[in-house]
Amino acid sequence: MQQILPKLTEYFRPRSVATAITLLSKGKGRRVPLAGGTSLALSTSRKITGLLDLSDLKLRYIKESQRSIRIGATAVMKDLCKHAAVDRVAGGVLQQAAHAVGATPTRNLVTVGGNIVQLFFWSSLPVALLALDATIRIQGKSGRRSISAAAFFRSHPKRHLAFHELVTEVVVPKTSSSCGGAFIKFARTHTGYAMLNVACVLERRGRACHNVRLVIGAATALPFRLRKVEDLLENAPLTPSLLEQAKSMTAQIVKPVADMRADPEYRKEVAGVLVKRAIQEAWARAAQTQAVSGGRKRRPTASRKRKSSGGTA
Repeated sequence: MQQILPKLTEYFRPRSVATAITLLSKGKGRRVPLAGGTSLALSTSRKITGLLDLSDLKLRYIKESQRSIRIGATAVMKDLCKHAAVDRVAGGVLQQAAHAVGATPTRNLVTVGGNIVQLFFWSSLPVALLALDATIRIQGKSGRRSISAAAFFRSHPKRHLAFHELVTEVVVPKTSSSCGGAFIKFARTHTGYAMLNVACVLERRGRACHNVRLVIGAATALPFRLRKVEDLLENAPLTPSLLEQAKSMTAQIVKPVADMRADPEYRKEVAGVLVKRAIQEAWARAAQTQAVSGGRKRRPTASRKRKSSGGTA
C-alpha cells in the first residue's frame, strides 16, 4: 500500500491571502492549498512537499449585495444549504447542488473552492455555477483577476490556474422574481457519485421561457451547456410537445464517456428524461418565486419536496 503524501515535510497556516500566495510561489508547485482536505486525504503524490492550511484566511463567508451573492472559497456545502440568500437564487438551484454533495459529514468539509478547482466529473457545483453564469475571482502574485464560469470550466481549472494562484471567491448574480431553477443528480444512492447531473435556470414570462440555461455534468469530463436545447426553448410556450422535443434532442446530443456503472446508451436516454424533468421543475419554481414577490405565501410543490438525487429516471 502506498503512503499518503510520502514527500510531505512542510505545513503552513498563513493568516492572509498575500502570505499564502508568497508561500505557494516559493514552493514552485510543490506546495498545495489545504481546505476541506477530502481530495488530498488519499493522495499518494510524490510531488507535494508542503501544505497550506487555509483555515485562517477568513474566506468562509456568504455576503449579499444588491446585485449578487459573494461566496468565499472556504465556505462549505453546509453553509450554502442553510443560507437564505442562496435559497432565493433561481428557486434554490445552487442550494440543491450543495445538498447533492455526499452525506452530511462530507458537506461539512467540502469547500466551494475545492469543489470547483478539483473538478471531478461528478462534481455538483460547477454544473449549477455554469447555469447561473457565475464569476470566479482569483488572486496570485500578479494580482487579482476574474473569470467567467464558462471560461473557468472550459478546461480543467488546474490547467489555467498558476501554482501561485488561489480561488478566493465566487460571485453569483441575483436572479429576477420571474426566474426559477432546478438541479437534479442521478445516482444509485443520494450519497453516491453522480452518473449524471443536470441544472436548468430559466425565466417565466407568461407561457413562454426566456433566458434558458441548461447544463449537464458527469456525462463527460467537463460540464457543458445544451445550447441547441436552450435555443429550442427560448421564447417558446412550454407545452408537452416542446418538452418531448427537448428530451429527444438531449438524448441525441449527449455522448457519455464509458462508465462501469451504466451503459452509455442508457445514460443518453436518462439524460433526456432528466433534462425534461429539470425544465418542468425550474418552470414550477419560477411560478413560486413570482408568487412570493407578489406577496402571496410560498407553498412547496411536490417537485420542491422531492429529493433531487438518487433513484431511477
